[in-house]
Amino acid sequence: MLANLTLDLTKSINIMSNNNNEFLLTLRAIGPLRYALYTAVVLVFILRPELGVQLSYEGWHMVTDLLAPVTTPILFMLLLLDAIMAMVYRSDKAVEVKARYLRIVFLNLFLAISLIIYWLPFYKQLQEAI
Repeated sequence: MLANLTLDLTKSINIMSNNNNEFLLTLRAIGPLRYALYTAVVLVFILRPELGVQLSYEGWHMVTDLLAPVTTPILFMLLLLDAIMAMVYRSDKAVEVKARYLRIVFLNLFLAISLIIYWLPFYKQLQEAI
């Protein structure tokens, strides 16, 4: 009984370590530039100004009121460009690499769609104000 329990525990640890290794390989495949891109996207999610607030043109509020809305379309295009380049890069690679780059493509597309959905109310409000 104890031997079976130990064997089952060892199998589950091996399965978890294999999943963990795949996760680590995917993180390594992302690379430092993609990490910088994803960090910038997360910062833009955090820095979106509240709806209905008057924009300020001086001080630290300028970062959230002016800089974040200007960089959002640039980051959106960079996410789409990176998705295209990842698809091109994965076209002539091994199956394991193709799977990792497909995850990167889906992550880029997910972040791009999320960026649009999250920022669309702000841009609509901005268009109505003009």
